[in-house]
Amino acid sequence: DLAGWRAVFAVNVPLGAAVFFTGYRYLPRIIPAGPRPAFDLPGMVLFALSLTSLLVVLMTPQWWPLLAITVAAMVLFVRRELRHGEPFLDLRAAGTNVALSLTFLRTLLVSVAFYAFIYGYPQWVQHTRGLSPAASGLILLPAFLAAIAASAVTGSSPVVRKKLIVAMIVLCAPTPLLLTLGDTGPVWVLVIPCVFMGAGQAIAHLANQTALQHQADPARMGSSAGLLRTFTHLGAVLSATVNAALFAGGAVTSALHGLAWFMGGTVVATLVVVITDRSLARLGRRP
Repeated sequence: DLAGWRAVFAVNVPLGAAVFFTGYRYLPRIIPAGPRPAFDLPGMVLFALSLTSLLVVLMTPQWWPLLAITVAAMVLFVRRELRHGEPFLDLRAAGTNVALSLTFLRTLLVSVAFYAFIYGYPQWVQHTRGLSPAASGLILLPAFLAAIAASAVTGSSPVVRKKLIVAMIVLCAPTPLLLTLGDTGPVWVLVIPCVFMGAGQAIAHLANQTALQHQADPARMGSSAGLLRTFTHLGAVLSATVNAALFAGGAVTSALHGLAWFMGGTVVATLVVVITDRSLARLGRRP
C-alpha cells in the first residue's frame, strides 16, 4: 500500500534466497552414471524467443508485428527439435503422449480462470466497493490460506481424477456468488469467493502435478515439469488479456459479472476435459 503494487514482487527475493540455501544445503548430491546428455541451447533459445514475443503481444497488443518473430522462431524451433538427436523438447514423443498434452491443457485453463479472478476481483473491490489497496489485499489473503489448507489435506492422496473433479466443483462455486454481488453489501461476503478459488486452484494444481509424474518420460521429467510451469504462466498472461477486455469500461459490477461468466465457462470446459480423459482413472490406483 505504501510502496505501490510493483513492490509486491520483492517478496520473491527473500523467498528465492531461502529456497536456494535450503536446496543447496539439504538436497542430496546425485551424480548420474554415464555420459551427460547434450545441452540443446539453440532449441532453448528459439523456444524462449517464441514464447517471449508471444507474451509481449498478448500484454501489449499494439506490438502485434512481433507475431512475425513468434511464428518464425516457432517454425525454426520445431524444425530443429524434429531433426536433433537429443532435443530440448521431444516433439515426436509429445505428439504421441496425448495424456500429458491434456494435463498441460488443464493447467492452462485452470490458470486462466484463477488468475483472471486474482487480477480482476481486487480492481472491482477497490473501484466499486471503495476499499483501499491494503484492504483489497487482505480480502485476497484467505485465498492463499485456503490453498495451503487444501494442499495439506489433499496433497498425500495419490488419486488424480477424483481430485480434479472436486477441484472443478469448488472452482465453479464462485460464479453464482460473484453474480449476486453488487455495489453495496457487507464486506465479509467478499471473502467467500476467494476461499473457493484458492482451495480449488490448489487441489487442481496438485492433481495435475501428480498426473505429470505418471505421464511424463522419466528421462525428460525436468523439461516436462518446466513446461507445466510454462503453461501456468501463459494462463496468467492470457487472463490479464481477458481482464483488459472485460474491464475496458472500468471495474464496474457488470464487468465483474462478465468475469464470473468467463470463469465459470472456463472451469466447465476444464471439467469436460477431465471427464473425457479416461486415462486419468488409472492414475493413483494401488496395483
